[in-house]
Amino acid sequence: MPTTHRENESQTRWFASLCTKLEDIHINPMMLPRRGSRSPRFPAELGARRSIGDYRKSIPEKLKISFLLNYTDPRTKTIKESFGYSTAPSQERESIDLSIPITTVEPIHSSQINDSIAPLQDGLPEGDLPRLDVQHATSFSMPVFPTADLETEFWAAFLDPTFHHHDSARRSLISNGDIWFGMSSSLHDKKSRVDTLIQELGEVQMQVDTCFLDFTRNAPLSVDQFFTVANVEQFVRLYFHHWYPHCPVLHQQSFDIVSVSLPLLFAVCLTGAFYSSSQEIITTARRLLGLAEEYAFGSPAFTALLDESSFGKQTFAAGFEALQAAFSVVIVQNWEGTITARRRIRGRRYIEIISAARNLSLPSFQNFFLRKEVALSRIRFDHSAFFEHESKVRLMSYIFLVDCQFSIFHNIPPRLTISEMTGSLPCSEESFSVEDEAACYDSIVKERDSHPQSLVVLVDLLLEESWDEEKWSQFGRLSVLNLFVIIHALHSIIFTSRTNFMRQVDHHVLDRALLRWRELWNSHTSHMDGDEMMKLGFYRNALEYWCLAKLFVGILVRTQMRNTGSNTGIAPGNPLGRFDTDDMIHINHMLRQLCVRDT
Repeated sequence: MPTTHRENESQTRWFASLCTKLEDIHINPMMLPRRGSRSPRFPAELGARRSIGDYRKSIPEKLKISFLLNYTDPRTKTIKESFGYSTAPSQERESIDLSIPITTVEPIHSSQINDSIAPLQDGLPEGDLPRLDVQHATSFSMPVFPTADLETEFWAAFLDPTFHHHDSARRSLISNGDIWFGMSSSLHDKKSRVDTLIQELGEVQMQVDTCFLDFTRNAPLSVDQFFTVANVEQFVRLYFHHWYPHCPVLHQQSFDIVSVSLPLLFAVCLTGAFYSSSQEIITTARRLLGLAEEYAFGSPAFTALLDESSFGKQTFAAGFEALQAAFSVVIVQNWEGTITARRRIRGRRYIEIISAARNLSLPSFQNFFLRKEVALSRIRFDHSAFFEHESKVRLMSYIFLVDCQFSIFHNIPPRLTISEMTGSLPCSEESFSVEDEAACYDSIVKERDSHPQSLVVLVDLLLEESWDEEKWSQFGRLSVLNLFVIIHALHSIIFTSRTNFMRQVDHHVLDRALLRWRELWNSHTSHMDGDEMMKLGFYRNALEYWCLAKLFVGILVRTQMRNTGSNTGIAPGNPLGRFDTDDMIHINHMLRQLCVRDT
C-alpha cells in the first residue's frame, strides 16, 4: 500500500529523534581529488587518526545530491524524468539538440521544504554528515525534444547544415555508419523481421487476453503502425543514444535488428520509444509493456532457464539473449509501468531474473581476456568473443545493481549475496565500445595489467582491519562503474546489518570501509574533467550513494543504541522499517533534511 501522510509524519518524527542522538558518529569525509594525479596512489593520510575538524578543513565545497533528490522525488514518474536525456558533453549536446529547449522540473523551494519536514530542521548534529549543496539539490534540468513526427525527428537533426560541423556528435547519434543495428541489411530482410515480430506478438495476444485487451482499447496506434521498419530503426537509435549511457549492457556495435532475438528487440524498441518526442508513440509503448513482459518471460528460451528438465537443451547464446530481454523489460516496466506491474517486477519477476542468471553461472563468470595469467595473441585475438564475454559480465553487474537498488530505495532484502559475486568486474567503456579489432586488442592489453579483482575480493579488502599499499594496489585501475558497483555492495551489507537484528555489528568497520571507498573514488576520478564525467550515465553520481550510505550507517548505530524495540529488530516508526515500499519518499525526506540543515 502507498505510504500515508500520517505514516510520513511518523517517519519524520522518528528520523528527527535519530538525528538528535548521533553525537558519537563520525562521518569522516575525505579530501577532494588531487587534480594533478593521474594514477591511483595509496594515501598516507588514511592510516593516521584525524579529527573531524581536520577532515572538514579538507573539504572546500559541498556535496551535490541533485540526482538522488530528483530520483527519489514522488513527482518523478518516468525514465526521462529520472535519468534525463543523453549525457553527452555540452558542446555535443548543443549540436545534437539544435534548437531544443531546456525544461526544468518545478523546483521545491525552501519554504516548501520547511513546511513539509519542519520537525527535522534541528535534527542533525553538526559534523555528522557531508555538507550538501542546497542550491544545486533542489532542482533538476534536462533537455526535452520538441514535438515532431517520429520518423522525421532524427533525420531533421541529422540533415541540418549546422549539424555537420560537429562530426563527433554526429557519429555519436547515428552510431558511426550503417554497420550498426543491422542498417546494412536489405529492406526486405528488415521488413521480414518486423513482420515476424508482429506475428509473434499476435500469438502472445491470443494467449494473454487481459494483457492485450488494455492495449487494444486505449493505445493510439496499432501494432502495425507502431512497428514499422523506420520506427524500429529509430527506436534502436534512441535507445543507444539516450539509455545506453545509463545501462551499458548491450554491445552497441554488434546489435543487429535482423539477427537479435525478437523479445530483446521488442524490449529495446520500447525503451527507445519512451525517448520519442511523439506522445502517441509514448502512450502506445506504455500500453505494450504488459505484452513485452509476457513475451520475454514467457518465451521458450527464458522458461528453459528456470526449468531443470529443459535447462541445458538450448544453446548458451539463446538463453543469454532471453535473459537480456527479460532484464531489459524489468527496467522499463519498473519505471513506466503501473504500480501493480512494478510490484510484480520487484517481486516474482526479479526472482526469476536472478534464478536464470545463476543457472547461467553469471555471478562467477570471468572474462578471461582480462586475466593477466591467460596468454593473449594479436594474431589469434577474437574481438567478437571478447564483446560476448564482457556483455555477460556487464549484465550480471547490472542485475546485482538493480537488486541493491530495490534494497536501498524500496526496502526489499537483497536476493543476491556478495559472496557469490566472484566473477569479473566490467572493463572500461573504451575497451567495450572500440570498433577496430586492433584498437580493441591494444586497449585490452593496456587494461588487463591493472584490471580490478572480483567484487567479493574488493569488498573483503575494504572491510579488513589493516589497510596498506599492498591492499590498495589490489584494487587495480577502477572505472566509475566499478566504484558504483562497490558502493552498492557496501549498501547491501549495511541493509543486511540494519534489518536482521545484527546489533553487535561494529559500525566503525562499515564507516571505515566507506572512508576507504571515498579515497578510492578521489584517487581514481581525479584525472577526469567535467565533460568526461558527463559522458557517463547516472552511475557518475556514485558519491551521492556514498553520502546515503553514511546516513544508513547512522541509522544502524541508532538501532544499536535503542534499549527497546519490536521483536523484529526494527524500531516502531522507523522510516526505513516498511518493506517493499512503492515509492522512495522516505529517502527523499531524509535527503531534504540534510539540505535544510545546511540552509
